[in-house]
Amino acid sequence: MNVLYININGLYGIREKDREKLRNCVDVEYCRKNAKSICDRILDSQNIEKSLKYDIVFFSEFAPNTPAGKQMTDCFDKMGYRLILPNDYDNLEDVKGKYSIVVAYVRKDLHITKSKPSPQRWLTWCEISVNDQTIVGIHNARDPFLFDVKEEMKAWKETKEKLIILGDTNVTQQSEIRQIKLMNGIISIVGSEIFDTDKKNTYREVTKPDRVFSNTDIEFFVMDGFFKDKLSDHDALSVTIK
Repeated sequence: MNVLYININGLYGIREKDREKLRNCVDVEYCRKNAKSICDRILDSQNIEKSLKYDIVFFSEFAPNTPAGKQMTDCFDKMGYRLILPNDYDNLEDVKGKYSIVVAYVRKDLHITKSKPSPQRWLTWCEISVNDQTIVGIHNARDPFLFDVKEEMKAWKETKEKLIILGDTNVTQQSEIRQIKLMNGIISIVGSEIFDTDKKNTYREVTKPDRVFSNTDIEFFVMDGFFKDKLSDHDALSVTIK
């Protein structure tokens, strides 16, 4: 099974996103062009990027109710994917006005359990159960989120289920000590951090807040080019679950 994750910065590319517009479910023409480019890049890569076909694609900092967000959903729908919202929500009205959430596009022929409610119902946690394993796309915007993740992981460890967590943690080696310790605590509970061979930086090719943790056998590489081509301020995580 192959999984992709990328923080798409509200579809504003490397530009500063307009939060007020996103909050009101509108955007600009640039976002719509960017949505098409990202969709084409990911779906075209299914044939050219190490022969991978992605079963699940996570987006963070996503606004699903904007014109660009809906365009992205239409694009993936035509290619055989369905949109999974966080917290087991069923329709876009549940997240209207939310402009920085984590969603997943999942192959329609893949049997999954819908996203379950996250700790404290964070919209930056999108959880999917498939093939006796759980995959969680996350985006940490605040320390309280990490505290909730740590508590959730303590309970999870007792289940001994296969678990993969991937996403933008906003914690790097340059972060404050308290954040690094908190993240290390989460990693030790989950299992271990998985590293790409090339150790590529994912945020503007400067730091690496986008990380992967697991207690099962996986591999991953950083799919770069998104930042270089101004499609996002992040590059993507491409994970293969063995």
